[in-house]
Amino acid sequence: PNPQAALGIGTSGGGVLRYDGQNVHTIRLGSGALENIVEAVVRDSRGRLWFGTRAGLIAYRPGETRPRILLRQAVAGQTWDEPQAVSCPDSTPEIQFHFQGISFRSGAGQMRYSHRLVGHGPADEWSAFSPANEATYQNVPAGQFHFEVRTMDRDGLVSDIARLKVQVVPTQSRHLEQMLRAAHQGFISQSPAIAELLDKLDLIAETNMAVLVLGETGVGKGMLARFIHHLSPRRSKPFIYVNCGNLPAGLVESELFGHEKGAFTSAYAQKIGYFERANGGTLFLDEVGDLLFESQRVLLHILEEKHLTRVGGEKNIPVDVRIVAATNRDLKEDVRAKTFRPDLFQRLNEFSAELPPLRERREDISLLAVHFAKEWAQEARRPVPPLSDEVLAHLEGYPWPGNVRELEHVIRQVLVLSRGDVIQVEDLPQPAALSVEQGANGEANEEAKKWQAFDADANAEDEKQRILAALQTTNWRVDGPRGAARLLDMSAEKLRYRIRKHGLKRPKKSSK
Repeated sequence: PNPQAALGIGTSGGGVLRYDGQNVHTIRLGSGALENIVEAVVRDSRGRLWFGTRAGLIAYRPGETRPRILLRQAVAGQTWDEPQAVSCPDSTPEIQFHFQGISFRSGAGQMRYSHRLVGHGPADEWSAFSPANEATYQNVPAGQFHFEVRTMDRDGLVSDIARLKVQVVPTQSRHLEQMLRAAHQGFISQSPAIAELLDKLDLIAETNMAVLVLGETGVGKGMLARFIHHLSPRRSKPFIYVNCGNLPAGLVESELFGHEKGAFTSAYAQKIGYFERANGGTLFLDEVGDLLFESQRVLLHILEEKHLTRVGGEKNIPVDVRIVAATNRDLKEDVRAKTFRPDLFQRLNEFSAELPPLRERREDISLLAVHFAKEWAQEARRPVPPLSDEVLAHLEGYPWPGNVRELEHVIRQVLVLSRGDVIQVEDLPQPAALSVEQGANGEANEEAKKWQAFDADANAEDEKQRILAALQTTNWRVDGPRGAARLLDMSAEKLRYRIRKHGLKRPKKSSK
């Protein structure tokens, strides 16, 4: 069972014979006759070898065993623990490596180290052996390198070489690398503004900082939340989605923290809440701005205390959760209006990531249109129809008030209804089929702005009339099985917020 030898043989009078595949070594266990009689050879859970004799257990520590070298950490803008490879942009000021030697017969302070960065420096020379267990290289240019390190113990035995691949990429290539990783998570873009944002998220994702994702409806906030989770050390743990606008009124604590069986009338079984389900991973709080003021206290409590108690329970349960929240609201304005707690806003806004609307990153429109065409064609098991240049020009000219989500719906509708082999302008639904000229500064002209304003106003007025009709039908009852929220397929809390937003008020009863 000895990991350092192919075969160990216990003898009745000569200790142990160790055969390493080339030579036979005699290991004397002690001076007494009883100590030399080996009755068992065992290895413990830490890999150490022990010999059982009549005098007791004796540890196996042969002086011939070479030391080992472990690469503990690399730091280059971000930190890698026990790395297999390192990648960083050429703008990184320095790359630092931390390592540790291990020996049977030498303490940590007795180890000596020598290292080199192959491909960097004069003739790839090894450094002189020294006690320093870290190495720093500054201003490493773009290229492919290998960091190598070895250790020597007090007996002069030298370890095998530990190697680490190091890739230093030009800044422009770094952005391409980020885009490819983002695309792997469904977040597709070639916009410089998005590249700059992803560059910051590369650093933020490695931490436990809460991230507040801002942007209009349909810009891809959920995709960005998943991208942050994928970049983080929590990537192998759960990613749990919560729509705060749909949390049932009066059951926010139960949904977030869970409840015990019998905690309330309808609690027929124990329920694990969102926070426990996300333990160790990421909890994505979508539409966090739609939480009612009373419910915000519940969320703030767990973010401050980092433990929870299920409704109806007594046990404190610690939770380790990274929070990513998203909203299309101006939370600073809500704080000023006293509809959103300032202390909760500070907890959620440790880092703010704002996604620009699609009309401000027009270079992404054609890229996304082609992607959605391929995606939906594959789902429908039909050939991917090409989009004509005229179609792409029309798509890039439209202001997209519904952002990426609206573009996806348009492409899906086109693929379902088109009959030809190539998508033409006449296949586009209105108003995306309108020809919108681009100004010299790249902004939409007055016609595009009018359509954008028209769509926004029309959508708001349409929502207002639908809510008013539902309230009149239910005699202004909001909650419950016969309430307007059920008719409109939204939570009661969200409906109450929409009622306030549109300034709707229940008519006063006329007094006779």
